[in-house]
Amino acid sequence: MTKRDLVAEDSTLGSTNQDPPAAWKVNKMTPPLAASAEQDDTLTWKPSRQEWDAFVQRQLDELGLTYEALADQAARRDFRSPEALVLWTMIG
Repeated sequence: MTKRDLVAEDSTLGSTNQDPPAAWKVNKMTPPLAASAEQDDTLTWKPSRQEWDAFVQRQLDELGLTYEALADQAARRDFRSPEALVLWTMIG
């Protein structure tokens, strides 16, 4: 079976002498990796300042650290745990 045979068997492909189906055409104004809200299954949560502060405090409490202690670890680039590094990366 040749490439021409495969194209002829699939009506969505059209012939080799035709333009590709409209669904294959790229809008040159749209970045290649951009997706519309309808296509994106990811949910985004944008916390309020109070929710963010409460989250950070819960994480610090779970790590047994104060913000100052975490900032000190960051300044020394010597984190007590991978979780401390992740938290600093998120808030630092």
